[in-house]
Amino acid sequence: MSLTNENVEWNDDYCIGDIEIDREYKKLFNIAKQALAIEKLEEDALIIKAIKKIIDELSFYVSTHFVIEQKYMRTIQYPKVEQHTNLHKAIVSDLNKFISNLNNLSLEEVKTQLFTIIKSNFIDHIINEDKKIVKWETSLDSAEKTFDWHSSFELGENK
Repeated sequence: MSLTNENVEWNDDYCIGDIEIDREYKKLFNIAKQALAIEKLEEDALIIKAIKKIIDELSFYVSTHFVIEQKYMRTIQYPKVEQHTNLHKAIVSDLNKFISNLNNLSLEEVKTQLFTIIKSNFIDHIINEDKKIVKWETSLDSAEKTFDWHSSFELGENK
């Protein structure tokens, strides 16, 4: 599926419950909207300027957001933090490959690849992978409430 106005609309269902991370997600959706706005531009110089701005914003996003999200996952003791971190590394690698190959692409190819990266590596990641974090945390909270579990309880130890 490609990048469209429908799949860059923010939905509160994408939130994971951490104010800072959710704010970052909203920023990414705004970057995606900016990318789509490129389609309305007609002058190559304006298109190139807009693409550079979006790439700068994506680069800044990955340099800050992934660190914040990984710290959050460690704080809540998310059991798949290493696998998720590896997904982040793959996204950074894809973005870096794209950036290093820019001079070998036509303007249309740059736009197409940029849209694909935003959709598959960022939007889909939030909707599919990051939601696993909140599902895990929610199920843990639910278990604690259901079983009246307290952090003072210890497993496997006789007191």
